[in-house]
Amino acid sequence: MYPRIPRYPPYLPSPRLSKQAPRISGVSDKRTVPYRDQASYRCSGFTLLELVGVVLILGILVTLIAPLFKSYRLRAESLQCVANLQGLGLGVQAYMEDHRSWPQIAPERAGGKKSPAPQMSPEDNSHAGKWIAALKPYGISPKTWRCPSVERQIKAEGKPEALNLNRVDYIATTFDSRPESPRQYPKHPWFMERGNLHPTGPNILFADGSVANPTELLKPSR
Repeated sequence: MYPRIPRYPPYLPSPRLSKQAPRISGVSDKRTVPYRDQASYRCSGFTLLELVGVVLILGILVTLIAPLFKSYRLRAESLQCVANLQGLGLGVQAYMEDHRSWPQIAPERAGGKKSPAPQMSPEDNSHAGKWIAALKPYGISPKTWRCPSVERQIKAEGKPEALNLNRVDYIATTFDSRPESPRQYPKHPWFMERGNLHPTGPNILFADGSVANPTELLKPSR
């Protein structure tokens, strides 16, 4: 049998697993990076001064953003209100095509008596209920009659029960039963907001389908 040859010469120390990561070829730095499992890390928390600084910066940002957010919210509410008025205009146009006249609904009077209407419930017999019922067959839902700014004000006043009642936030102009009366003048108002909750004033829908507010109407023409 042949003599057994040792794997390593006896005069050389046996190799051991290096505790350092191998060097990357092409890097001039001769220092080695320790293995991750052998590195010691220290986790340090925030100091009180750093926390106070972060809170102060957040407070400044909120102070700067709050007026901008309010402005965008009011703008969005005004745009939604304009869309509601345009929807009412389309609904009343479809109504006039079928009935050949403006809806003959008596104007709302403060403290006035309700006219009898046996086919309607007491709630629908109100002025708001009559208008909602007149345009409902033409795709105008009760939500279209409500201004989002008025909705927000009612919620802020803590009167959630008022949100469930029939309410129209847009006052309709009255016309006689002649078919041509509502369209006789293109800039004759058809619907106007009750309140004045928008920065530019209440929105107004005209016979030609346009919507404007007092700020735009009083703006000098160039």
